[in-house]
Amino acid sequence: MIKLKNLLNEGNGNKYEIGGDAYDGGVDCIVYVNGKKVYKGWRVGNHDWEYKKKEYDTIDKMLDQIAKDNGLKSHKDFKRKEL
Repeated sequence: MIKLKNLLNEGNGNKYEIGGDAYDGGVDCIVYVNGKKVYKGWRVGNHDWEYKKKEYDTIDKMLDQIAKDNGLKSHKDFKRKEL
């Protein structure tokens, strides 16, 4: 059984939600730092991720920059969740 306290705490913390659509090949990503949404974006096919007008070829590289901008160390500070 999942406790209500655990459900409430799951919304807090550092995580990124990622998911896609097989129809158009797009991938959506939402990044949270301390429970606050700091990024929402998507990419199509083989295009790069874009964050603050800069392109990143992998999600981990983009997350590294988001982490640094928010006082964290790297992409390893984020927990992955499926959209």
